[in-house]
Amino acid sequence: MAFHEKRAWMALVVSIVVAMGYLILIAGRLGDAGHDASAVDYVPAMLISIGVGIVATIVGQIVLSALNPRDTPKLDVRDREIERLGSRVGQAFLVIGGLAGLGLAMLRVDPFWIAHALYLGFLLSSLLDCVTRVVVYRRGVPAW
Repeated sequence: MAFHEKRAWMALVVSIVVAMGYLILIAGRLGDAGHDASAVDYVPAMLISIGVGIVATIVGQIVLSALNPRDTPKLDVRDREIERLGSRVGQAFLVIGGLAGLGLAMLRVDPFWIAHALYLGFLLSSLLDCVTRVVVYRRGVPAW
């Protein structure tokens, strides 16, 4: 398995674990608040989950590099194309999440839902970016 494919797998696992932890925490708080979204204090948990995701991804990349120092090649043409394709796919959902948040703000929806629409856009962007990279590493770069 190529080093950059390992990085994509690691980032995918981190994204899923952090998102599931956040979802479980917020679902519990939402249940405790009687399903009143405006009563849920989600901001600290969201900021912590974003920070944990960033730090865990960086630490994971450092660990991968340290465990296999000879396996950390520079990006070649194929790796760059895979990175570019993954980013393009992921950015689509980043835009969709941004538009959803903007639409909810225009409708004057509770900030809880606006923040979570944006968070979901970031999460889907990350997940689809990683999944795209893994699939392309396994099946090859499509010839468009």
